[in-house]
Amino acid sequence: MIRRLEKEVPMVKGLLLIILILTAQFMPTAASATDQLWPLQTKLWAEADKMDNLGHQWTVRIDVLEEVNLDGKNYFHIRELCYDPGEWDVLNDVYIRSTDTELYLYNGPGLGEALAFKLGPVGTNWIYDGGAKKKEVVAIENITIPYGGPYTAYKFKQSRLSDPSRYLFEWVVPGLPWIAKEEDHWVASERIPLISGLARLGMNPGGVLGDINSDNRIDLIEAIYALQIVANNRQQIGIDVGGSWTWIEEQTEIFGGSCHDIGETQTYSMMIDQNGNQLTLTSDSIAGITSASITGSITAYSVSLSGYICFNDGSTVHVISKLIVSIDGRHMNGTLSQDSDNLNYCTGTFKISAEKSP
Repeated sequence: MIRRLEKEVPMVKGLLLIILILTAQFMPTAASATDQLWPLQTKLWAEADKMDNLGHQWTVRIDVLEEVNLDGKNYFHIRELCYDPGEWDVLNDVYIRSTDTELYLYNGPGLGEALAFKLGPVGTNWIYDGGAKKKEVVAIENITIPYGGPYTAYKFKQSRLSDPSRYLFEWVVPGLPWIAKEEDHWVASERIPLISGLARLGMNPGGVLGDINSDNRIDLIEAIYALQIVANNRQQIGIDVGGSWTWIEEQTEIFGGSCHDIGETQTYSMMIDQNGNQLTLTSDSIAGITSASITGSITAYSVSLSGYICFNDGSTVHVISKLIVSIDGRHMNGTLSQDSDNLNYCTGTFKISAEKSP
């Protein structure tokens, strides 16, 4: 497991000793019965260097904020920033539980957890996300990343069953507490592949809240980040998103059926009913609906929705949406995917932006 630096380390040893200790803390070793696949702990941070096919380069940041008990199991609350360049205002909050050979993602209250990674021989695979996606161990190989190496890594391929051209490679090194390498071919774009490699690991000293770079200074980004942490700690059950919303969908991908053109937008009026952290989404602005059930939950600033819409011609559309809510609770941004067996309806993905009515 990762250990905290002891305060008694003689300062005369200087920077070299600290570097050696940090290197030893995060150096993968032979697994034992008590080792974790991802040895996470509160105050751990990691950064990955990332680039796309157009030459853009940026840094992805994750911080382990806290350990929480959800539905009787302990998870680490992890916040990811800047998955795409410049997206410091887009937060991805996940809750992760690790064993020695498996990693699980919390789906939400009463929704259980999803298997994210599982060590095993080449060919080990499973279906998840309601049968929409597959993940498989496709290789066990040595890799070198900005953080170091060579490391023995398990290479996973994530793919969409309805469209195998959408896939993502992830390399996991047992003992390193985050994805060691990623190669993203998921979105059809001239930017793919998006490639990232784990570059830096460290521990926040727990001094000034928000000093995520541990440089004894707080810049504007860190100040905003600190406010987000404070707000999140005060709103674990999820902030209030109940009420009327203007919901804008922009078509981003088409997999089948009758869809709008890429980039075309549609605007709807939506009503969100909130009971604690449970959500129900309804709308009277979509023509031809006979019945619908779209429900989900909010944890801190992360919204998850899923369900179905039945139309008067007997067709059914299934939808899944992931959204991030702004600090003031008045804006949401994220994605929505939908599919239907009826070719009169679109199977594809959408970019979502929503604004709460006054």
